[in-house]
Order: sequence, then structure tokens, then C-alpha cells
Amino acid sequence: MIRTSDLSIGYGHTIAAGISFELRAGEILLLLGPNGCGKTTLIRTLLRALPAISGRVEIGGKDLGELQVDEVARLLALVPQDETVPFEFTAREMVSMGRRSRSRRWDDSPEDQDIVESAMKSQNCLSYADRSITTLSGGESQRVRLARAIAQDAPVWLLDEPNSHLDVRYQLELETTIRNGCAEGKCILASIHDLAVAQRLAAPVLLFVEGRVEGPASLQELASSGAMAKAFGVPFGVDPAGAVFVATEAGLPGSESFE
Repeated sequence: MIRTSDLSIGYGHTIAAGISFELRAGEILLLLGPNGCGKTTLIRTLLRALPAISGRVEIGGKDLGELQVDEVARLLALVPQDETVPFEFTAREMVSMGRRSRSRRWDDSPEDQDIVESAMKSQNCLSYADRSITTLSGGESQRVRLARAIAQDAPVWLLDEPNSHLDVRYQLELETTIRNGCAEGKCILASIHDLAVAQRLAAPVLLFVEGRVEGPASLQELASSGAMAKAFGVPFGVDPAGAVFVATEAGLPGSESFE
């Protein structure tokens, strides 16, 4: 579904270069790296919200530049880190917006309504469906954004730090949503900061390291090779069970381990 070849991304100047990967239906790829390394920039480039500096992107076998805006909307569903909503839309109305790329109607058909209801139920946000989005907490709003992406029914999910604002229960439910989406054949690209989530999902990782990328590779391979230490500026290790940890000066597992 997604193929990039020697892609360079940025805002007039290059933030990250040499990005090449292929992600097919039913697969997950995690984006990992320090703040400002280019994870969100890559997602924006894939959405065609930002032009690539060089290189090539293909979505569904077509060059990204050849796709119409409505085609991009049908192929790619975004869950952003956050978003500003200037109007008093209800949570249900926000989720219904995910159906706009699938229908020429401005009101929801019975089928659309069923899909929206099911998506909201899957993210436990039906209880506040009629509340204004501006009154919701960060975690509640994030679950609405996840439900909107599900309702959009696009084959590709682009998740930009999707567990931001979520408490422990909903972070675990998010992981279930990601696994279920993968099982249904979704192609999932997720930018994350939480190494514990990366370890539990056990998916390949594309690591941003000083303007380049390493991988896709396993989290353990990237920790063992020293790439993660170079990216984050702290030492990492892998214990005999395969758990990645931040190493102490003594070279032993520190207070943060990621099982």
C-alpha cells in the first residue's frame, strides 16, 4: 500500500533523508525517534499536506503526486496528535466527518449512521456522543479522533502519537484496536514515543537518527546495534528475555524497562 524510495522530507530544508520502506496490507510500521526528528513531517508528507523535498512516494501502486485529493482521503485516515476545532461540533458530528470521503451526501445515510455508531462504540465514546468536542478532555477527544479514522474505512491508518492523552486502560485498548486493524488488512503507520508500546506491538521500527533513518528493524536490533543510543543520547540494552531497557552507568537495567 505504501512504498517510499530515497525520500527526503522537511520544511524547505531537509529534516530527514534516505527514507525507504514498503508497507503492505495487514502490516504495521512504527516510527520512533526524538522530538523534532521528522516523524510527523513524514506523516504530513504521505498525506500530501507537505511536499517531499526529493524521492518518491507510492500509495496503492500510484505515485502520490498523481492522486486527487478525494483519492487521498479514501486511501489514508489520519489520527493526529492534537487538533484545533473552531466550531462547537458534537463528538458524533466529528466522527461522521470520517464518512465524507465515502459519500456525496452531506447528511449521514442509515448505513453511515450504523458505521459511526459502531466506530464510537469500539472506542468507548458513545456516552458523550452529543457533547461539544470543545468540552471534552484530551483523552476523550483522542478517542473521538480514533473513532473518526475507523469510520473513514480507509485501507491505510496514519497514527501520529495516537496514545497521547490516553490513560493506561485506553492505551491498552488502543493497542487492541491497532492489532484488530492489522488483522482486518489495514496498513498501519504509527509514530510513537512509548517504547513499552513498541515492545508490546512487536512490530518493525523505522528509527530516525540524526537526519537519516535506520530500519525497518526490530526494537531489539536497533537497541543492540547502538542506533537507539545514537538517536536518543542515552544507552540502551537488551536483557536475555528480549526486553529493551535504558541502561544505567553500571550497565544494568535501570528503572525503565520495556517488557
